[in-house]
Amino acid sequence: KALARGTEDVVTNSQTTGTTPGGAGSLDSGQTIAAGDVRLLANGIRYWHAQTGLGVKDASAGLTIEGCAKLRGPMGAYGVAPAMMVWLCSAWGSAHILTIRTEDGRPVFIGPERDAPPGTIGTLLGSDIVLSSFVNDDYNAAGVRDGLGSTTAIYYPNVDQFKIGDRLGIIVEASTHDKFETDQIVFKAVRRLDFQPVRTPSASEPMVNAIGNLGLS
Repeated sequence: KALARGTEDVVTNSQTTGTTPGGAGSLDSGQTIAAGDVRLLANGIRYWHAQTGLGVKDASAGLTIEGCAKLRGPMGAYGVAPAMMVWLCSAWGSAHILTIRTEDGRPVFIGPERDAPPGTIGTLLGSDIVLSSFVNDDYNAAGVRDGLGSTTAIYYPNVDQFKIGDRLGIIVEASTHDKFETDQIVFKAVRRLDFQPVRTPSASEPMVNAIGNLGLS
């Protein structure tokens, strides 16, 4: 479980290029990031979104189906295959999605298929909705955790354009010595991986978009 959570945090929040998390001007400038934190291992979805220059679309007036659909256009060729994309959001973000209605009052949220991937709670506009505890609820309007924000965001990456590579398979070891006096067995799990885009996201390769400034009420 710890390895899975760490991997999810890397994919979502990590940053190694430029100002690393916790530093002034970083995506997590209001956070204290200690050495060894998984967020220092790679460049994640939020970092790559920032490199596209698309910004976080303002949905402070309310999340709408039109606002979500309009995320695709600026993505060009990366936004034409809904099945290759996901709505990456927090629990609050998913609550906003659940409130979206058509003009005649019908919900646009569709529940998950039987064989939906783990973490998928349904679909919107043909793309899976993926719930993550590592999409935070303390962003400012630009999607930065500066210590002052109180909103959430929904990221919309083309996941076919990002890959996780294993540098070392998962190794699990057990020790009966560390906690010998209390008759406990201590387990240690190690995994080495990397997270990289197929191409470098930029203004000409906009493979991630986002909508945010979504309130928590």
